[in-house]
This record gives sequence, C-alpha cells and structure tokens, in this order.
Amino acid sequence: MYGAYYPPTHHTVTRSRVGRPPLIVQPHPGPTSNARIRLDLRTQFFTSRGFAVVDVDYRGSTGYGRSYRTQLDGRWGVLEVADCVDVATFLADRGDVDPARTVISGASAGGFTALRALAASNRFAAGVSWFGIADLAMFRARVPRFQRYHPDRLIGPWPVAARTYRERSPVHHADRITSPVLVIQGLDDDIVTSEQANAVVAALRGRDVPVTALTFPGEGHGLRRSSNLSRAIEAELAFYRAVLHRSARSDK
Repeated sequence: MYGAYYPPTHHTVTRSRVGRPPLIVQPHPGPTSNARIRLDLRTQFFTSRGFAVVDVDYRGSTGYGRSYRTQLDGRWGVLEVADCVDVATFLADRGDVDPARTVISGASAGGFTALRALAASNRFAAGVSWFGIADLAMFRARVPRFQRYHPDRLIGPWPVAARTYRERSPVHHADRITSPVLVIQGLDDDIVTSEQANAVVAALRGRDVPVTALTFPGEGHGLRRSSNLSRAIEAELAFYRAVLHRSARSDK
C-alpha cells in the first residue's frame, strides 16, 4: 500500500526525551479516493502537538493505476482495514512510533474503516469515527444518486449480497470492539444518519466499552461551521490524551 507519513513537529518531542511518539492512522474518506499530499491543517494540528500522522492510500485508492484501484472491488471492509493495520505495524517495527499508543481516525468511509479496524484487530488503542458508516445496508439505501451502484461493486449486488453487507457492518460486530471510541456526528446528516451513530454508541455502552458521542445540531455529512470544527478537533485531542495517558499508566 501507499501512504504519507508526517512525524511530530513539536519542539519538545525527541526520542531521547519522551520516547517514540503516538501515531494517528488516517484512512481517507474515499473509499476510492486518495490522500492528497498538501498542507492539511488537521494534520498540522496534531503533529504540532506531538503526534505522528500517517495518511493511508490503501488498496482501492486512486492515483496508482487501474489495477490498484480495482483491488478493493468486492473486498471493501477487508483490504483497507488490513492495510491500515499493516502500515501501523510497519512504522512501529521501524522504530518511528509507539505501538502501544497508536490510534485510528477516519471520516465517512474512513470512519467505517476505523470502526472495522477496531473490531478486527487489537492494533489500535482507540478510534475516532467522524460520521462514519456503521450499517452498510442502511448506507446503501441513502447513498447519493451518483454513487448508487458503488456499494454493488465494492461489496456485492443487492439483495444477493445482503449477508455480506451485514457481516461487514461495524454495528453488527460492536461486541468485538474493546478500545475506547469517540463518535462525532452531525444530527442533520442525510447520508450517514445519526441513527447509525446512535446504534454503535448504544452497543458499546451496553458492554461498558468507553465511548463518547459528540453531536452537532444543524450539521450534515461533514462539519461546516468553524466553531463546531474547532470544538470537534479539540475534543479528539482531549480524547487521545486521556486514553493514551491511561494506557501509559497501565503499562507501568
């Protein structure tokens, strides 16, 4: 797979003083899109606060040729999850990041990948879903018109592949998630509805898994108001600091 790695830039973060930094793995919101190498204020926000960040162009991403893009066909929810786990393992094995303080965060389809990764692997200490897809069948029913047949290619034709849609939906595997989760959701989202976020939160709370829900009235599929964006990203930072602090203490 491909990716762009951004080491922390905070002046106090050096290996000799604080050890290897925490890592945020970011699957792009595609799923057949890519992580653009450009100034990204979100990435800069976290690297300037001591985090390493990696944007993952998992199999199925555009920009690397047709054969690479079509690898995700029929395997969405499987291959990109494996690629996110592999890139985290690679950076840890290379000595760049702390494997015990690795988290995953994504929006929309990236949020789906984050939730799937938490259910399928113990690699991540925590995860954040920004209006992430939790129920693929529900998402398929509301997918924008220009993407109407996208799920058929990435998962399988409906209703023949209904079982696969269920098997790959994070909401139906919340019992496998043990790491803390932060869910960020616009209440007026008509693509990934708040019903999906509520179902994930309820399932995790029912098992006493630490989960925080941050909702925004008047926001849709993506936060638009600067005040809400600021509140959400500050909440994400506070979430990581709390979770990783507990993790560091438990390792002692």
